Amino acid sequence: MRLIPGMYGEEFNAKRGLFDLHCGQMSGGGFGHNSGWYNVLGEKIGWGDLDKDDMRNIMDGLEDGEMFITMGEQDSFWAFTEKAGGFGWLNKQKPTEQKPGLDYVIGHCRYIIVKGHVFRRAEYGKKEPYEYYGVWVEEIENEEADEFIREYNKNAKHSK
Repeated sequence: MRLIPGMYGEEFNAKRGLFDLHCGQMSGGGFGHNSGWYNVLGEKIGWGDLDKDDMRNIMDGLEDGEMFITMGEQDSFWAFTEKAGGFGWLNKQKPTEQKPGLDYVIGHCRYIIVKGHVFRRAEYGKKEPYEYYGVWVEEIENEEADEFIREYNKNAKHSK
C-alpha cells in the first residue's frame, strides 16, 4: 500500500512525496484549503491546499485499486481539537485525528479520487459531470460514496 500515514511528513517537517504533495502546502486551491487527505482505510496521510494540478497528479498517478479521499479543514482538523491554542499548530488534538476511521471519513468526505476520476460528494442532489478549474468532476451521492469507498476498502484490506 503506497498511501500511508506520515508519507508527507508533518507541518514543521514536511517532505515532498507521491503526486508531488507535501504537508501544509499552500496554493490557489479550488479543491480544498487545508483539507485533510486520507487513504481508503480511514487514516490521515497528509493535509494542505489542493489545486487543479494536484488533482490531476493524484488522478493520473494513482494505481488501480488505490483511493485518495479528502475532507474539509473543519472535519479533518478542528473537529478533533481538545484544547485550542490560539493557532492550529498550538492546539492539543485528540489522538483520533490521525486515524478517525472509515465511517467518519465516509461521512465527511468531500472528494474521492481514483485512477482517472475525481468524484465529489453531492451536497444538493446529483448533477451531471462538470468541469471545475479544468478538471472533470463527477458527483456521487452519500449512499453511492459509502458503497464505493467500502468496496475499495475491502479490496485494500485483502491486498495487504
